Formats: sequence, structure tokens, C-alpha cells
Amino acid sequence: MTKIRAAASVGLFLFVAYAAASVGYAQVIPGQALDASGAPQYRVDPFWPKPLPNRWSMQQVTGLYVEQKNDHVWFLNRGSAALPIELTAEGDPSPSLCCVRGPELIEADQAGNVVQAWGGPKYNPKWPTALQTVIVDTRGFVWISGEANEDSILKFTRDGKLVWDFDHRPPSGAKATPAVASPTIASSANSLRNRYAIAVSSSLSLVRFHGFVVDHRPAPPGSGPC
Repeated sequence: MTKIRAAASVGLFLFVAYAAASVGYAQVIPGQALDASGAPQYRVDPFWPKPLPNRWSMQQVTGLYVEQKNDHVWFLNRGSAALPIELTAEGDPSPSLCCVRGPELIEADQAGNVVQAWGGPKYNPKWPTALQTVIVDTRGFVWISGEANEDSILKFTRDGKLVWDFDHRPPSGAKATPAVASPTIASSANSLRNRYAIAVSSSLSLVRFHGFVVDHRPAPPGSGPC
């Protein structure tokens, strides 16, 4: 057990170091405003995104990802986190003008316009019950995961067609175990090698790393960090 935990700790350290290096590289943007120490400066835009269409309510945003090729922002809008007072337009007939529960995955452009939106409990029977992470890889596929015991990792086309399910869900009726986390995505695609670096957390003390090439076969040894 000590060896396993030590190996997991080393792997986690290397993964964090790799992720930190990637973030540091991404922050070097020509024309970016910097402070005296060279750190990037940011300003909150209270009008981004623009009001959502169709009277959709903005709920708990748990995952956010900026697509590399066009700077579109993908975010998860947890409908299950809505309070009754925030959904007063869902009655029939509607007693108010706003709001209703909308799709749980939204893509917005740089101006804050909704490009497309889809997803939710009624969208796919295996849709995560507690949305947590969204990532768009270099080929345009959208990866979504949740944090509940019964959640897993799903891969969709950018317009919402399911193409792969990681599965590994507990048996139906199994008791929830607080110490065991559901599989979740920990890092995005490697844009240089077109491979996905995915960390699957199976417990609080052990992290397993899996590398997959685009056809879902395990990446060959020595093919790059994963």
C-alpha cells in the first residue's frame, strides 16, 4: 500500500507540474496588460455573457473551458442547483416572464452570444447528475464528467451526439461510499500530440492516469505525458 501511495504521489506531482507549466505558457500573450511584476491583469466584464435566450436561467456554473481554435467559452449550467424562486416562469400557464431551466451545456462566442446549447437529464439517460467538468479537445469533441457516485465521463460531438461512454458506474442499487469519487477529467487534450491526458480518480488516496489516442485505444508506452 505504501508503494502504491508513493507512486500515486509521484504521478500526481508530475501531473501538477506539467499542468502548471502549461498554464504558465498559456499566460504569455502578446499585448496582455501586465503589472509591475509581470503578472497578467484582468478586468471583470459584468455584461458577459449576454442575457441567455428563451428565458433560460443562469445557474451554478461548475465547469468552464476556453476552446483553443476560436476562444469560444463552453460552460456547464447546473439546472439541479436552481432555486424555485429562480424558475417562476416554468408554470403552465407561466405566472412570470423569467425564468425557466435551460440546457446544461452552453457554448458562447467572445462577444457573449450563445452559439449553441444542449444537454440535461432528459437529453441523455447517462447524463451526469452532478455536473463538474467540460473540456473540448483539439478535434472538437466535447468531454463531460460529473462528481456524483453514479456519474462517469461522456464524449460528444460538438453538436451533442454521444460517441463514447467511459462507464465504470457502480451497480444499480449500490450504496454510496463517501470516500470513493466518480471518474472525472483532470486535464485537457495535448494539442501537439492529439492525445488525451485523463486522470481518473477512484479514491481519495489513489489517482490513476490513462492516456488515450483518438480512437480510444491506450496510448503506447513512451508516447508522451498522460
